[in-house]
Amino acid sequence: MPRELFKKILPHVGVLAVFLLTVAIFCRPALEGEQLNQHDNVSWKGMAQNAFEYKAAKGHFPLWNPNLFGGMPNYQIAMEGKSILPDLIQLFSLGLPKPMNFFFLACLFFYFLSLSLGASPLIGATLSLAYAFSTYNPVIIAAGHDTQMIATACMPLLLAGLILLYNKSYWIGLSVTTLGAYLLIAANHLQITYYFLLIAIILTLSFAFSWINNKEWRHLGLAAFFTLVSAFLAIGGNALILWTSAEYSKYTMRGGKEVSITADAVKSTQTAGLDTSYAFEYSLGNRESLTLLLPNAFGGGHSRNLEEGSPVAHKLIAAGIDEGSAEQLSQSLPQYWGKLPYTAGPAYVGVLLFVLGTLGFFINRGAISTSMLAITLMGVFISWGKNFPVFNLFLFEYLPLFNKFRAPSMAQVIPQLGLAVSSLLLLNNIIQEKISLFTKKTMTIVGSLFGCLFLLWLLQDYSAPIDEQLLNAYTDKNGSDQLARSIIAGLQETRSNLFGEALLRAILLTGLLGGLLWAFTKKWLSTTGAMGLILLISTAEILAVSHDYLDQSLYLSAEEYGASNFTPSQIDQEILKDKDPNYRVLNLATSTFNDAKTSFFHKSVGGYHAAKLRIYQDVIEKYFNAGLNQGILNMLNTRYIIVSDPNSGQQSLLNNDQAYGNCWLVSQLVTAPNKAEVLKKIGTITLSDTAVIEQAHYKGPLNYQRDSSATIALTKFDNDTLTYAIKCNSPQFAVFSEIYYPKGWNAYLDQKLISHHAVNHILRGVELPAGEHAVQFIFEPESYKKGTAIMNASSYLILLVVIGGLAMGWRAKLKRHTK
Repeated sequence: MPRELFKKILPHVGVLAVFLLTVAIFCRPALEGEQLNQHDNVSWKGMAQNAFEYKAAKGHFPLWNPNLFGGMPNYQIAMEGKSILPDLIQLFSLGLPKPMNFFFLACLFFYFLSLSLGASPLIGATLSLAYAFSTYNPVIIAAGHDTQMIATACMPLLLAGLILLYNKSYWIGLSVTTLGAYLLIAANHLQITYYFLLIAIILTLSFAFSWINNKEWRHLGLAAFFTLVSAFLAIGGNALILWTSAEYSKYTMRGGKEVSITADAVKSTQTAGLDTSYAFEYSLGNRESLTLLLPNAFGGGHSRNLEEGSPVAHKLIAAGIDEGSAEQLSQSLPQYWGKLPYTAGPAYVGVLLFVLGTLGFFINRGAISTSMLAITLMGVFISWGKNFPVFNLFLFEYLPLFNKFRAPSMAQVIPQLGLAVSSLLLLNNIIQEKISLFTKKTMTIVGSLFGCLFLLWLLQDYSAPIDEQLLNAYTDKNGSDQLARSIIAGLQETRSNLFGEALLRAILLTGLLGGLLWAFTKKWLSTTGAMGLILLISTAEILAVSHDYLDQSLYLSAEEYGASNFTPSQIDQEILKDKDPNYRVLNLATSTFNDAKTSFFHKSVGGYHAAKLRIYQDVIEKYFNAGLNQGILNMLNTRYIIVSDPNSGQQSLLNNDQAYGNCWLVSQLVTAPNKAEVLKKIGTITLSDTAVIEQAHYKGPLNYQRDSSATIALTKFDNDTLTYAIKCNSPQFAVFSEIYYPKGWNAYLDQKLISHHAVNHILRGVELPAGEHAVQFIFEPESYKKGTAIMNASSYLILLVVIGGLAMGWRAKLKRHTK
């Protein structure tokens, strides 16, 4: 290797070594073979287990999953459809174990962004570590939101590609934009991808105004062309994911609904997207965005309770409660006092990112800085959800696709990126001595920031949503609320203390980092010395906070992980003795419709998935939320019901001998004018002999002759192919205890395509002629076939563009150097 090239590469190799060392220290148990016990990942393994067992036996994943919510597509669970491209995420993350791979990937891609913005390796390393270990990342990793973390890690790479393109590095920009867009979409977290689309639009508009003002029409055209090429290739390379998801989403809770269900009424309606109450459930409180700078100001997360010797305990003792009882009660109360119904932790980005990023919004110039300010404000406003209704209800109603997503607090990844880029630009300018940091303007900004926070600490209301619950819970039967008010007063004092301590911490760290930059401007520290110390201090402080949310207690050995999550209970073992596996289990001993562990072992009536079929959700809301309906359980072929004693928690198994089985014949069809009426009727009739169908979708006979000698039975169950044998002396109508989904399921009678119908709101029905026949249902969605073809063709083009773009960019660079 030429000496000059080695000298250029060496700093970057050193930076990568720093990244590896940092993630190894932070994720040490992963190096020892332990794995994170993540709730959502455990749930995914539960819902995907059937697919993996199928693949082990058949060599490929099935497209239909029968083990949750009666059956649903496997598209967002475990779908066959590997691209010809290698696993680039694993490649870029060096095959590191989870969660080391996530942090390293975020460091690597942000480092590339920093280089594209002209930063030195030390500055790039400092800001990359700050971005990767911003506390929201460990929080979502601990919860098991792996795809969200991968998408968050990929955002800087795509941003780097767009900036290169817009700064006229066309070939390299085309290559990186195509790669970044492909990886971001392939991460398969559509909400983060959607948020980045909003970021990209704002960035593009910011640059476009400049190009138009300067009449750079050729550059405008080239930038638009290359951006569109990258977008089309990335979409094409992910056509299978996008096409199947787009098709499926129309039939899920995210696609709107045709039935409105309240406690007293079931009515027809027509909506698009999620209900606002559901979509905005996880809305951040307006002041909670301050946790970007003050991590513990709102108590951290719901899992943190008050510590020993808290103000609550002192006030309870003063009110006459003995010390032991006072401590016991106080330590059962949560520190968190924000507005989220549940949170595992804050979205702290570190003092360096927040303070320098905020200063950068006032000092930096250019399209990038302007767009970063805009996206940061946008992300904060979106994260407030229902707590900023003027803004968010407008977006919900009028911004395309916005109403398909929930959990507005997830938008905190946007200011995380915006502040990181803004602080990178400012720090780079400071170190290159292009600007002076210590001016009257900057001192005024920083002073105003902390002055306002100080006043907020002194004057703000420290009440919280939980206070009213505590007031009701601890008011005695005589109406005395003295105990309750002592608790609330102690909690409010605790909250004030938490806010004040977080503010003091931020002030001290700002002073320390500011002092290092002051020493640099006075030439008391070299560039390397100043940046080395800033890297150490900023990384250490954010790692200290992030470690609270992803510590060693969350790791388990492989044996412990399997034993604690996937060991069948005695009841599971009892059910599995059934030699006929084609039945369903209703588990009432857990949160039935937020549980995927049951799906690990059985075909479950319940399940856990963010996008269940809308028609199934209708049945849950109508017939499960307020009790059980025997007919509904029977038509779903619910053979076993797991219950638990409310006092002891002891689980027991109930056999449901009335279940109708996999299929049955009915003598009568009842029509209804719409889905709402269908849903109401199925709870009032005998479903073993009668089926309900929407009249607009059925023109056949309503009555069928009873045939006591007729038989129908399931003869083969193969996920994507179901085969039944039918023998009858007269025409019959069969109902199948399989979930109706129109996009892909085809019915065949003796290998000839026939129509099938939605009956009983969620099941399938078929008209059958007299005689002996074979009926088959085959899941063969066109979206899968065509999506696979487009994906494969696009993958070759992506390889060509990425490699060709890099080669052309390198060639152009060599030409410039030889001139």
